[in-house]
Amino acid sequence: MAPPKTPVKAPPADSSQAPSAQVATSPGPVDINKILQKAGHFTVFARLLQATTEDTELNKELNNTNNGITILAPTDSAFSTLKAGFLNSLSDEDKTELVKFHVLPAFISTSQFQTVSNPSAARLVQ
Repeated sequence: MAPPKTPVKAPPADSSQAPSAQVATSPGPVDINKILQKAGHFTVFARLLQATTEDTELNKELNNTNNGITILAPTDSAFSTLKAGFLNSLSDEDKTELVKFHVLPAFISTSQFQTVSNPSAARLVQ
């Protein structure tokens, strides 16, 4: 008898949307950059994470605690709308702040996101 298959979530129909925070990963330590690479179209943000060493900090947090995070990673196409050379003109501190702006210090599921980002929607749901 064949072992049961593990269900796999299909990617969103609109590929310009960031993947769900509930991306299935292989066993072992979490590596934010590997997750972004696997999801695709987040190479600029992944490079910023590496350049600022925020990827190391986030990986430590995720692998050494039970705390979760939510990353609202801009796509490569979002970065392509910036003026040429803009990212290179930022100081190291500004690049770090840019990355941190896209990280929430708690795990927010896709089902929770609407009520977190729009508190009036929480009143409608209740």
